[in-house]
Amino acid sequence: MKERPCVITVWPSGRELSATSGDSLYTLLLVAGVIDRDDPASNRLRLERGTVSPSTDPAAEEKAFTPAERTEGWILASCRRIQGDAELMLGSSVDADLARPLGRGFGLIVAVGTASLGCGLVALEGMEIPMLSACPNSQLRLATDMGERIAYYNSDPQNALKMAAFLRNDIARMTERLVSYTEIDHSRITTVTMVGRPQLLRMLQGRDPMESEEYGHMRRLQAGDMQLQPLSETTDLYLLPAADNDAGSDTVASILAAGLLDKVDDDRVSLMIDTGISCEVVAVGRGRMLCCSVATAPLEGVGVSCGMQSVSGAVYSVEISDSVTVHTIHDEAAKGLCGAGLLSAVYQLAQQEILDEEGRLHQPEDLPDELDDRFRATASGMEFVLVRAGQGVARDVCINQEDVRKLQLAKGAVRAACHALLAELEAGVDDIESILIAEAYRANINTEAALELGLLPPVEQSRVRSIGNADWQGAYLVMTDSDNVEKAEEIAGRLTRLDLSANHVYAAEFIKAMNF
Repeated sequence: MKERPCVITVWPSGRELSATSGDSLYTLLLVAGVIDRDDPASNRLRLERGTVSPSTDPAAEEKAFTPAERTEGWILASCRRIQGDAELMLGSSVDADLARPLGRGFGLIVAVGTASLGCGLVALEGMEIPMLSACPNSQLRLATDMGERIAYYNSDPQNALKMAAFLRNDIARMTERLVSYTEIDHSRITTVTMVGRPQLLRMLQGRDPMESEEYGHMRRLQAGDMQLQPLSETTDLYLLPAADNDAGSDTVASILAAGLLDKVDDDRVSLMIDTGISCEVVAVGRGRMLCCSVATAPLEGVGVSCGMQSVSGAVYSVEISDSVTVHTIHDEAAKGLCGAGLLSAVYQLAQQEILDEEGRLHQPEDLPDELDDRFRATASGMEFVLVRAGQGVARDVCINQEDVRKLQLAKGAVRAACHALLAELEAGVDDIESILIAEAYRANINTEAALELGLLPPVEQSRVRSIGNADWQGAYLVMTDSDNVEKAEEIAGRLTRLDLSANHVYAAEFIKAMNF
């Protein structure tokens, strides 16, 4: 049987290259014109997902990167060979001669999400991306649901200060990490682009989260307006445009990064699933650009018994045969399940007929002893142990019946939302051009699992692909080329929200989509 070629995805462009296992990574990128032989900085890459070979010259990488950078996944292309599918963030990714950046010096790109925040630092003269960083949204300590956060924020002035401080401290911590890694002074950061839920961005400004404002245009503020430390108060801060109070600048940025503006007039329909605690589903085509929002906290690892976000130690892939094998982010000891890991685990349990079509966990009589021993009864129902405590694992990592039910609700909502948007465009499944999944770095949702479990409409697997952390990428595109401001504003002006509260297609499809 002919060996399947490896797929190497290069960010932030999203370009995909085919290669054979064992090939030189440096040669592949050089021949493809992705890196420049005369630019040593372009040899620097960050491994976001997948695998590459061990370093052929560890001493060279030790000299090129700090220990912290190596932990974050930075490698030299010249020291690695292709070992399988991988996603890489380039150290130099924009043609500096063609770009029209918003400022000079260094630019800070911030994506403020309900569950997590991401920051990136860009050298605006050469368009290098020295480092990216991410962290959980500290507001999760107080509330998961956005409505609960808003109620808490508005209940007392001190609560408002606390909620805003959580976000500011998260951004400050990541900024300090970035300037420390890159050994620059924070005073060299001259420009910030920011995207996020409108409610969260208003909290940062000390405003009522539900306050109305003018939508559709990029706003220019200063870092002092949000008390962003350790930045200068006069640092330029650009808030990308939002379409309305629910379709925020994060959604607009994701659409920009996905290139969906160019698909508006296509007869076929492109779908984008922007995963998170609140999942934005976007449909573009036939002259329209639609979106809707559904609750999908389990896909962010929230509300799951052993759930966690896509950070080091999170299980993102599970394989079950006669035994159980898990893969974790950065290959660290397993700490819990992120959304991709939960979906993968449920898919594998279904494949082994440990889960029936209605999502019930049961213990078949003919299971291998190694799997049989992983079942145990709990107060909340049957539980299956994926990883046992010990050898660096602090606690058992399990999946239980309640976890499966929560995933069923989330995947039913996403699938039903897709069908509701298609119906609004007078289109069907056969009219789908592609399905793009915008998700956290380093934790791809398994597309086969997503299709087989019914998270997505039934299309060929080749039509489904991950586009990574698209809201951050959209903010990056605006930071590095001001011509993209007009595109972002056009998206915000064209994007229309579909109300699902009384949508008959959504209600009918949701019931059907609950089963596996």
